[in-house]
Amino acid sequence: MKAVTSSPSTAVSVVDVPQPQPSAGQVLVRVAAAGINPIDVDTSRSGPWNRTLGWEAAGVVDAVGQGVHEFRPGDAVIGWTYWLSSGRGTQAEYVALDASATAKAPRTVDAAHAATLPLNGTTAWQALAGLGITAGESLLVVGAAGSIGGFAIDLAVAQGAEVWGVASPADADVVAGLGARFVARGHTAVAEVRAARPLGVDKMLATARIDDAWRHVIRPGGRFLSTVGQSLPEVEGGFLNAHPDASQLTALAAHVDRGELRVRLAERQTFDHAATAYAHASAPGLRGRVVLTP
Repeated sequence: MKAVTSSPSTAVSVVDVPQPQPSAGQVLVRVAAAGINPIDVDTSRSGPWNRTLGWEAAGVVDAVGQGVHEFRPGDAVIGWTYWLSSGRGTQAEYVALDASATAKAPRTVDAAHAATLPLNGTTAWQALAGLGITAGESLLVVGAAGSIGGFAIDLAVAQGAEVWGVASPADADVVAGLGARFVARGHTAVAEVRAARPLGVDKMLATARIDDAWRHVIRPGGRFLSTVGQSLPEVEGGFLNAHPDASQLTALAAHVDRGELRVRLAERQTFDHAATAYAHASAPGLRGRVVLTP
């Protein structure tokens, strides 16, 4: 089967690899679309090498392994794998996914759009759970126009939170359209939030690196989480390392079908144009995901 891999000599290439078979507790998915995430771009440049790339996919169940009863061949599904430890990439014609990391796909979007949901949607879901967001609380999202940030805003708004979004001035309409109050990224952003909320926001999620001055916008006893390996002095919280969870994927798909969660597709390319797709996925300011299709 065709698969997208990388090596020191060729950053991204399409090669023939053996088709996987599902082990116990797994489903074999015929991939219809697989997202390219920033971590894919990074690993395509730095390794590990000669492994099929990709963390997330949408497709159709082709076969099920022993002990799997919740799926059957023909089911449209989404799922993701923790690539760094599993070694199973999704950017291939077939991928074996753990049933515990797979869910029925949303019914209201096509496979290319559905493929943008698993990794970033799960990360946003677990970030809000880790922060303990409840109705009426205030949430500040840094990197609000990105995929994780956008999902987090949608989910927090659906939960009844008051959301603020920090992003580039060019993304003001995007952030406002998600239902958040826009704050322009830059040296005046901290002062703007402090002026509007003198007591501070309840919770903060950073999907991009920030400086320590941002601790002053969080109220005493508030919480902070980062998806980029960062903490803030004197603020409870820290780094979130997301993990696949089928029940959360099922809930995310339901949010999509209810119109409460918007999936954003920037571009789709075939495997044969994987190098072009990776170049586009690495472009600064990309909004939505580039997706590969077999």
